[in-house]
Amino acid sequence: LTKSFKPKDPANAAMIEEIVDHFSLNTEQERAFKIVANHVVEDSGDQLRMYIGGMAGTGKSQVIKAL
Repeated sequence: LTKSFKPKDPANAAMIEEIVDHFSLNTEQERAFKIVANHVVEDSGDQLRMYIGGMAGTGKSQVIKAL
């Protein structure tokens, strides 16, 4: 995922940004969230498998809540 990637539909892009703001995701959390969110809104048809790991307090649950 590149920093310049944006969903084709502006409404989807706005919704993704609104969720990022609502959950106050930090840079790493935002990146993980956007990988999944962009995969969903672009409807690639391929299965996405993603491991979200880290020490306690790194915000793994916050990313899951945002999803």
